Amino acid sequence: MQYVRHYIVASLFVSFWLVYANALVSADPRPRPLKELLLREGSEPLDRPNCVWLGYSPDGNWLGIRHKLSDDRMRIRVWSTKDWKTDSWDFDCFCDQGISTQRCAFAPDSSRLYYVANRSLYSQSLPPKTIRKVIKIPTTTDAKYLLQSVQFGPDKDSCYVTTIENHELARVDKVSLAGEPKTTELFSLKRTSIDAVTCAPDVTLVAVVSQYENVALKRDTGALEVFELAKGAKTARLDVGTNRFRQVCFGPDNATICASDSEAKLYVWDSQSGRLLKSYAEDYTVHWMTHHPKRRLMAYCTFDRGEAANCKIVDNVTGRILSAINVDRYGSLFVEYSPDGKRLATVGSEGIVRVWDFDELIPK
Repeated sequence: MQYVRHYIVASLFVSFWLVYANALVSADPRPRPLKELLLREGSEPLDRPNCVWLGYSPDGNWLGIRHKLSDDRMRIRVWSTKDWKTDSWDFDCFCDQGISTQRCAFAPDSSRLYYVANRSLYSQSLPPKTIRKVIKIPTTTDAKYLLQSVQFGPDKDSCYVTTIENHELARVDKVSLAGEPKTTELFSLKRTSIDAVTCAPDVTLVAVVSQYENVALKRDTGALEVFELAKGAKTARLDVGTNRFRQVCFGPDNATICASDSEAKLYVWDSQSGRLLKSYAEDYTVHWMTHHPKRRLMAYCTFDRGEAANCKIVDNVTGRILSAINVDRYGSLFVEYSPDGKRLATVGSEGIVRVWDFDELIPK
């Protein structure tokens, strides 16, 4: 009898806590991801992977990521957003020790994924079946340190490869894919300690962030320079004092340019006048910025850890932060919108790609 009483009391106690826990969960106002996608394969040990790219295909049917496995080995993984079936492939590629970006690009018709590794451009069919080496990308030296990314512009028969060589040379090559592939150098620039280079979405402008010797301050200073690709003419130069820039991206229609610096600040300038429109101060470095495809909104992510907000959505017109959420407990590395703007994908050092319903992230 006593056993029965203890059993009843224990059952009631457990039931109470289950109800209480469910109430807490249902009362939790934080949005929850629609999908969580692991970068690990089975029991493979892969702690805190160093991701260098995250992106959607133009039709929204594919989500891809590139991350480091070791100092000379990388992996690309793609998911079908229809059924979340996944494929991956590994390849040799020198990886620097820091957190960098090595962007891949889906073809405009979403039939292939292009990426650069060890001075060569490759393409993978989608669904993944065959990989082919498209063409060798020329470099001026045999330096081991290379950061190479690829993107497409309005011309569907060409892609553009940006290269940072040995930290001191930035270049842009156009790769014609129609017929026999060939490369044409469009731009090159030598600077001290180049951190990032990126082209505008329409590939009319290129931005380079680097260091230069500031004689007055007697130390190097971070600088962001913008050039016309067609003429090579400099259109803007922006400084951040003794800090250094980390990442850079162009806003819609090239109207603005955004960059983060080593002191955890994010700047937004008018790309024509160079006037500072807005700045955001964070506790940790802003690693990536991206713009909504249909609305005047920007999302950016930071290295904040634990339960701190490390992904924020900003109104480009007012500068107001509309949403601040935690997307990764070890710090967020990349955030990207789906082409229709209805989804937001994030990834950080936790090794989990999370897909969010965008409308749930914006307070009603």
